[in-house]
Amino acid sequence: MAMEMAIWVEEVSKGNTKGMWSSIFSIDVMYVWNLAADSEDFWFRWTRDRVKDIEEEPFLSMNPYEEINIVLDLLTRSICVSDTVIDCFPNKLMETANDELSLVDTGFFINTSYPPLLRSKREVDVILHLNYSGGSQTLPLDQIAKYISGQGIPFPKIEISDEDRENLKECYVFEDADSPQVPTVLFFPLVNDTFKHYKAPGVERSPDELAEGKVDVCSILSPFTTREVCFSKENFDKLVKLTDYNVLNNEKLIIQALRMAVARRKQRNY
Repeated sequence: MAMEMAIWVEEVSKGNTKGMWSSIFSIDVMYVWNLAADSEDFWFRWTRDRVKDIEEEPFLSMNPYEEINIVLDLLTRSICVSDTVIDCFPNKLMETANDELSLVDTGFFINTSYPPLLRSKREVDVILHLNYSGGSQTLPLDQIAKYISGQGIPFPKIEISDEDRENLKECYVFEDADSPQVPTVLFFPLVNDTFKHYKAPGVERSPDELAEGKVDVCSILSPFTTREVCFSKENFDKLVKLTDYNVLNNEKLIIQALRMAVARRKQRNY
């Protein structure tokens, strides 16, 4: 059933899917499991403080119909009749039924979503790369650039100086002015640069507001590392304000890239 839906429903929004177990937590569990002497030791040393007791709250505290149910949504928006059942017709997935079929989360290979965007039929002009990965902020971009160049897919050359890699700016623009087929990439690393001193673009913080600009997103003590399964409301709000500011503060670069893309699209069509 899931396979059929994946074929006849185009790009179902990931925002409608929910998971109770993250691959991040799974990797963390496997790592610390080997450090624990037994299962009881593992529980008390590593997971007890991070697991929420669902019995503390009433069962089904929220009405299920208050949230979008992806299955119900699909059934109400799409009509299935006998002549549209995908099982009746061959497709690429079923052609491999006799062979081993491996499905892999691309995040385990390169932690970006570029591959689906760079299909030739999409003719993507501008890509906003909001990098919120843990660890090196430039590594995912470097990896995808190397991979794509090896595939012969049009992509701009990524050049970031060593000095900048040590102290990243809020936004970088990568483009190839000589080739209209190459998409423009606007790269937003997760950094706290001018946000320390400005609460909004062009609006400086008062002395009493400087503490709000202290958002640690890069040290090993940061509350936003990938080992943190959840954030406090205060930290979540800080992160949202920081990322919102970084985008708004570079609005001119985004608009400029879009205007250039329109001009290049016209050039491509003539």
